[in-house]
Amino acid sequence: MNVSELLARKGRKYPNREALISGEERLSYKELNSRVNKLADALRARGYAKGDRILLFMPNVPEFVVTYFAAVRIGALIVPVNSRLT
Repeated sequence: MNVSELLARKGRKYPNREALISGEERLSYKELNSRVNKLADALRARGYAKGDRILLFMPNVPEFVVTYFAAVRIGALIVPVNSRLT
């Protein structure tokens, strides 16, 4: 089991609970899982697969979380880079 599977499980159990709060933006587990699934499908369609490395160079925004979980969901390896270090 990976963290993406834990997110999916939490989404099935508590779909309407808040999963992510960033400023004024709030996402329920259902909304977060929906975004993660959509991006995971898009990554697969572009040819990304299990074992591929995906570099995440983003600030701390909701899109980072969505991208992280989507990459994990397809089995990719995450290489996070903090945008504040440049």
